[in-house]
Amino acid sequence: MSNRPDNIALVIIGNEILTGKVRDENAEFAIRWCRDNGVDTGRVDVIPDDVEIIAEAVARHKANHHWVITSGGVGPTHDDVTIEGVARAFGVGVVRHPALEELIQRHYRGRLNGAVMRLADIPEGAEIINQEEPLFAAPRIGNVFILPGVPALFQGRFLAAAKSFRGQPVLAWAIDLTLGEPEIADLLNRTVAAFPGVDFGSYPRFAASGYKTRITIEGRDHARVLQARDAFSAGLPDGVILSSGEIQ
Repeated sequence: MSNRPDNIALVIIGNEILTGKVRDENAEFAIRWCRDNGVDTGRVDVIPDDVEIIAEAVARHKANHHWVITSGGVGPTHDDVTIEGVARAFGVGVVRHPALEELIQRHYRGRLNGAVMRLADIPEGAEIINQEEPLFAAPRIGNVFILPGVPALFQGRFLAAAKSFRGQPVLAWAIDLTLGEPEIADLLNRTVAAFPGVDFGSYPRFAASGYKTRITIEGRDHARVLQARDAFSAGLPDGVILSSGEIQ
């Protein structure tokens, strides 16, 4: 088995995200969790409530990533079409899950209608990962997890899905400088070339006070990250490092 960490694709689904009516919180939550746990986020797509677009995105990402997480479009209303889109990506139909159907009938007793019963629909062959809280179920089919878009619901179900992810911790270091990017570009480029496999980032800051440039150095080979940090720092003029520390 490969020791490489898993990578995931996030598919954020909803016209409300694309039109700015709702701010997406789920991608940020998932990306931060993945970073903290050494899982790579390979792609984040934001797409509309369109069955064909959902099917195309899921089919493409499930072939190129260990895991795909969808967020949104799960529910009883007209724009909740994620289940159908994911089913099409796998070439299967949509079926009603008997246990979910029974639970929903009990929960919505006296308020049942055809729309509400859509909460029991899943792609054929899928399993439910959140058996302990199956309302707004989180089905998994193959390497795709279908999660609700409401952040309070998404987060708990994402953590349940994440039990399947394999990570490898990343060491990330930040160095804040009084120098601007043009003044350190040559040194940074030389250091990048000398340490293949270590990821460097350079982020200018244009505020009146504080650092002018933040350099980040990160990787899974912790010893190489620290060597790269030391090599870069040693090439700087005295007194230009405002702070240097591990990114938490």
